Amino acid sequence: MLLMNTLPFWWGFFLLAAPVEDAELQVFVKQCERGAYRTCAQTGLNWIQHHELTKPQKRVVLTYLSRAYMFLGRKDVARDAMKRLVELEPCLREIPGLRGQMRVFFHNVRSEVLKSDTGPPILSHTPVTYEDLSKPKPIIEAKVTDEMKVMDVMLFYRTRPSGMYRQVTMKQEEGSRYVASIPRKALQGVKVFEYFIRARDCALRVARTGGPPSPTKVVLEGKGSGGRQVLGSIFTSLGVVMVVGGGVSFYASAIEFEKIRKLNDSPSVTTARERFTMYQILGWSGTILGAGATVFGAYLLLTKEPKKKPVTSAFRLPPNRSAKETFCSIQ
Repeated sequence: MLLMNTLPFWWGFFLLAAPVEDAELQVFVKQCERGAYRTCAQTGLNWIQHHELTKPQKRVVLTYLSRAYMFLGRKDVARDAMKRLVELEPCLREIPGLRGQMRVFFHNVRSEVLKSDTGPPILSHTPVTYEDLSKPKPIIEAKVTDEMKVMDVMLFYRTRPSGMYRQVTMKQEEGSRYVASIPRKALQGVKVFEYFIRARDCALRVARTGGPPSPTKVVLEGKGSGGRQVLGSIFTSLGVVMVVGGGVSFYASAIEFEKIRKLNDSPSVTTARERFTMYQILGWSGTILGAGATVFGAYLLLTKEPKKKPVTSAFRLPPNRSAKETFCSIQ
């Protein structure tokens, strides 16, 4: 008896948790497209209220539910279903297969829903520094929030002051944090790194940090700046060559020394002694100067250039314009 009394509860719980199979969804779509609007409305409403639907399934059901009630003359219920669809996916700009009156109806409802989103996204970003871009995997991050939903956050950067901007989609990691990584190779040999961030919501309202004419600038020095590293490589290579040349000169002087021993007091011994002296001078000069050049080159390669304070662009607001009007515009 107790089981019979609790059966409706357990049956309702089962219906609420029961997922809808794709085959069932296809049958539902065919019914709606054939004009069985009453059956379509009943099935769709039952699924929305009592079944577990995935987001794509819910989109399909709400679309056909709104369409069915529209053809049944229940425009108020159709509007509620379409409103739930827009609230589910506020960035949905078009519904495939929706034409004519229903397409206009969707856009009208969407416009009404998006009116509640009164402002552009709120974009918060701390400019990166030389140290940030010197890491093995440089990243740029920002926090973006919106009254309804953030559609996308893009990073635009360039490695030449007059070059074209490259575009990178910033991925949402946790909460309102968006991150984009910069390829390490893209920063090699770069002196100035320029970038700005753009965020858009579903109503295409825009928030930016700077912009193409006034990006954030970071001066890159040390590795990648070129001069110090190139100079160190030149001195090191030159020093090695001079040391090797000094060794060759010492070897030649040893040969001349053997000639001096064999010739004794013959007339040719004077020439051999002169050559011996010359090779000794060249050997010691090459060895000493080469060692010095090698040490100096290694010093340039192994030590970092003194870091200067990173330079960032100073953005000034035009007269009679607020920060919100300057950084945020509607496209």
